[in-house]
Amino acid sequence: MEPVKVLMTAYVPKPGSLTTAENDANATPGIATDYGAFSKGTKILIPGKGIFSVDDTGAIPRRDWRLRHIRHIDLRIPPRYHFGTNPADAFRAAIDEANSIGIGWVQVYVIKPPVSRGHNS
Repeated sequence: MEPVKVLMTAYVPKPGSLTTAENDANATPGIATDYGAFSKGTKILIPGKGIFSVDDTGAIPRRDWRLRHIRHIDLRIPPRYHFGTNPADAFRAAIDEANSIGIGWVQVYVIKPPVSRGHNS
């Protein structure tokens, strides 16, 4: 595992919004960043949170990488809907979790960079 210091934020996908993840508010947890900072498919361990895949990009993480060379990851926290759970409560809980992360520098660990596929010319 490679330790890397990143600027971390978090967000909750809005119901009805378009995301590149599975489905709106039912999206799986994942990381948005600039693919120049971390390649798509990279697995990252965030201590105390778990292992997540880089599977999306975000405007602010892209700007931070391209203009300031800052590795910024934006953790996607979808609402967790369960049978009998009020959707508004699930959405509020996800927002509370994202707000508790705030914005800050965090040491993460790159577990599995994706395999690069060479091209034969």
